[in-house]
Amino acid sequence: MKNLVMLHLMILAAVVLLCGCGGNELSLEGKWLLFETTDLSGNPVNSVDLFSEHEITMLNLWGTWCGPCIQELPELNKVNALLSDIDGAVVGLLNDGRGANNVDLAKRYLAENNVQYLNILSPENMDELIRQSYYPMTVFVNRKGVVVGKTLFGAPSQKYVVDYYVEAAKEAINNE
Repeated sequence: MKNLVMLHLMILAAVVLLCGCGGNELSLEGKWLLFETTDLSGNPVNSVDLFSEHEITMLNLWGTWCGPCIQELPELNKVNALLSDIDGAVVGLLNDGRGANNVDLAKRYLAENNVQYLNILSPENMDELIRQSYYPMTVFVNRKGVVVGKTLFGAPSQKYVVDYYVEAAKEAINNE
């Protein structure tokens, strides 16, 4: 009986592990992102204008409750500066609610980390655009508003954040 219970536990563990890994296969490549939202100060932002400004936009979806998201904020400033050399930019997308408390907390984290790149609120049609189950999550969008390259899940090791994202952006441009 004890062996049977252990066997069931091992099978259950294997199923849970396989299901967790499966989410990383989500591909958004080729998807057109069309939305309207606001920045964290309430200024209107539409995706057509936003993405047309650069050859490549690194859209980093994050949440105020996500430790790795907060940790990579200073490094994303560096990524943004380097992407400007290849006509690119980072845009943060706060994807944990539109409530005043969430926005105020996001503004505090952004100020504490001297974040210089644009951050926007999750659009009303977010679930239709991107079903996010991993934080942070990053997609690269061309100036037409189409997702190009790999969808990146999670935050890389702090030591490699800048190189990781810049190389992924260059790869997205080359694969367009």
